[in-house]
Amino acid sequence: MASEIDVYKALSRLKALGYQAEVFHTRLSEYAIEFDGSIRSETLEDEGYGLRVAKDGKMGFAYSTRLTEELIERAIQGWRVSKVDEANVIPPGESGITLSLVKFDLEKAIEEVRDSFPNLLEVPEWASVSHAGAEVALGEIEVASTEGSDKRSKATFSSAYIEGNAKVSSGVSPSVHSSSATRDLSATRSDALKEDFLFKLEIAKNEVEPKSLPSVVTLTPEALQDLLLPLLRFAVSTDNVYRKSSPLKLGEDFGTKFTVIDDPTLDEMIMSREFDGEGLPSRKVEIISNGVFVRSINTYYWARKANVEPTHSAIRTYATNPTAGFSNVIIKVKEVGEEEGLVVNSLRGVHTSDFASGAFSLSVGLAWNPKEGKAVKGLNLSGTLRDLLRGIRAEAGDERTVWNLKSRSLVVEGLKLA
Repeated sequence: MASEIDVYKALSRLKALGYQAEVFHTRLSEYAIEFDGSIRSETLEDEGYGLRVAKDGKMGFAYSTRLTEELIERAIQGWRVSKVDEANVIPPGESGITLSLVKFDLEKAIEEVRDSFPNLLEVPEWASVSHAGAEVALGEIEVASTEGSDKRSKATFSSAYIEGNAKVSSGVSPSVHSSSATRDLSATRSDALKEDFLFKLEIAKNEVEPKSLPSVVTLTPEALQDLLLPLLRFAVSTDNVYRKSSPLKLGEDFGTKFTVIDDPTLDEMIMSREFDGEGLPSRKVEIISNGVFVRSINTYYWARKANVEPTHSAIRTYATNPTAGFSNVIIKVKEVGEEEGLVVNSLRGVHTSDFASGAFSLSVGLAWNPKEGKAVKGLNLSGTLRDLLRGIRAEAGDERTVWNLKSRSLVVEGLKLA
């Protein structure tokens, strides 16, 4: 078995050979507990290295769970067969920011989750839990390069979910799902999560046929997480804008006053970070300002390729090359209103959308009339990303954080319910 080598020795060797080089190193310690008819738990330790080498406009990449001479040779082999592109360089090292991302002691958190998890399963007799889970973890990231990057960061996170049905006269209601993810332990402290689950079940157990379908819908933060974020991430990536495969155009005015910000500096949110996947310091990026698409997000490669300002938006694992992605998305709308039409809480099948055109036609998981509090079954929601953005009229309800999205519900007209 090949012996492991030190990160800085590997970089020194590659620099002596004339390469720019970058090591992306991650280590994860995780405890997960799940219910699927019975309770089981496991502890996971995962570690890996992604190595990029660049020279003469060519880039090579290889990854492994260990940093060895073999990994270096594989990265060089990848460099040999890659195509020349002058945008292929390792980013320069830059000084960064400091955030407080370690919010708990992992060993104590494991004990707390193990003790509290059964409480998540204790629901009223009319409710039934089919699946549930919780996890706590400590992650460590290191980005070091020949170009001056020398970044290390540790962060904790917790998450929990619960899924199930209500018992009704005809058998069981449609399934509902609630989940939460935070840097601290609030996601696994189950009262709020269970309350959300039971609130949705109360609605789902009174399911009715639609009487009429309004032209206005209210999309909850959960529905926005399902629908808006995947479509918007594709549309605002610099690579898609540059290649004209995005359904949106820079400078486009959607005719309504709302703002979308990507902010990795919010240390309480799940995707907060001190630096991105290329070791570049985290930046707050305003993507849509007062209804106008003002900036796309990019990796360092695509910033150079498209000749635009880098946004330090690279995300990755040790086994992948960097791609542009969201950290924490904040949505603000100037107008404040009330929930209108049907409240749509969950959608299924966003992966079937046409991302290049922004067109979607999705099955509605849970929706209800806000005045009656009864679920409306058998619905489909369709439209385009541009329809959705142009149709935003107001925000409603309380601001909530759902995974990496912080928003109120959005009142939208112009989408089609069927």
